[in-house]
Amino acid sequence: MEYIIFRVFDEKLNQMCKVIDMHFALGEALIEIKEKSGGLNSKLVNFEDVKFRQYTGLQDKNGGKIFEGDILRTFDGQIIEVRIKNLIEGVPELKGVDISQCEIIGRLPN
Repeated sequence: MEYIIFRVFDEKLNQMCKVIDMHFALGEALIEIKEKSGGLNSKLVNFEDVKFRQYTGLQDKNGGKIFEGDILRTFDGQIIEVRIKNLIEGVPELKGVDISQCEIIGRLPN
């Protein structure tokens, strides 16, 4: 069974965070945050306070998980922003692009 994986950008902490659990009835998500000391902690955030980014199920050439909003460089130097809609509808900038040969070069926070 495949799991749907999300991450969120926490503006207060100015960092991308892994979503550990989601509570739909409460409208909250439990996220993992990296402390300045290098340790990990967790906190609850409201859905309205964060922007969710979904994992596409794809990996770049270095094995990095590609999420919606990631910026990729193709093998020929083209720069593209990953959107779930682009992957489903096959928009022109992704046609003929082997995602496994791309490299993540950035991530959009929101």
